[in-house]
Amino acid sequence: MSDLTWHIETRTITDLTEYHKNPRKITKAQYDHLKANIEKFGLIDKPFINTDNTIIGGHQRLRLLRSLGNEQVEVYVPNRSLTEKEVEELNYRHNENRGDWDFDILANQYDHFDLLQWGEDPLGPEAKDPAKTNPKVIFEFASESDMEEQATLIEEAALTWNAKMKIKK
Repeated sequence: MSDLTWHIETRTITDLTEYHKNPRKITKAQYDHLKANIEKFGLIDKPFINTDNTIIGGHQRLRLLRSLGNEQVEVYVPNRSLTEKEVEELNYRHNENRGDWDFDILANQYDHFDLLQWGEDPLGPEAKDPAKTNPKVIFEFASESDMEEQATLIEEAALTWNAKMKIKK
């Protein structure tokens, strides 16, 4: 097989055909998140197609663009036609290779309310339901004065995370 390279072309959306084996589906919430992302930042993750206009990756983005009335879209096109097996593999790998969240970074470097506004809670649906999570945290202090110094910060954190808090002395 020859070396595979990709280039960008502009195509008419109605000329593109969905890949019949595409396993990806999204919920209404995910669709709304995708829509908000594209409306705010544009289409930065371009779909990719085979030389026969079969969509390999970007089905949901193209459906959204079509529903918004877009007629044309920039897509990645290979320098040669991909075999059915290559299309199948690339479609699967593109949908499967999504990585995992680093929850430590999300919890400590991002504002949780921003994360909720930007999309589904990366901490999972349980994070929105205190009845399912209800974590218990115990703070130990060397002295009562140390506890009093930290009490305000702890109370603010509890309010931020909508947590119930009991301070026992």
